[in-house]
Amino acid sequence: MSDRARSRRAGVELVSADVPRGFAARKTLDWLGPRLAFLRQPDTVEPLRRDGDAVLEGASTNVFCATPSGVITPPTDGRLLPGTARAILIEVLAALGVACRVEPLQFATLAAHGGVVTNALLPLAPILAVDGRAVAPVAWLQRAREVFDDVAG
Repeated sequence: MSDRARSRRAGVELVSADVPRGFAARKTLDWLGPRLAFLRQPDTVEPLRRDGDAVLEGASTNVFCATPSGVITPPTDGRLLPGTARAILIEVLAALGVACRVEPLQFATLAAHGGVVTNALLPLAPILAVDGRAVAPVAWLQRAREVFDDVAG
């Protein structure tokens, strides 16, 4: 496992990177700002792409929010890439009996509850903080990691 992967496995901090209006609905230049921000950050910081109050994705990750009533991940409505690891985690959560809904995710919900981020090249990573505010650990993380790591290889 690479140093970056080891760092990320311990957890990441999400830092908001708003997407300019008009670019949020297009998969063209909307990656430029967050991608540049990502390159300037430590391995444990992930720019969070937002469209106002709507959470879209990380600069290199998909976002899952762990609420008391289950997990929420934003829909693939053309503003974010679906991601291989995202699909795997949705299946893993279903196998573990953890309800996972694909629906719009509000920033306030993510900031209050935290969750995890996925990326096909990096391990499942817990969200430690959102815009500097610490969030609670995810109860199902260890169980999901065991299955996810087996499936994702």
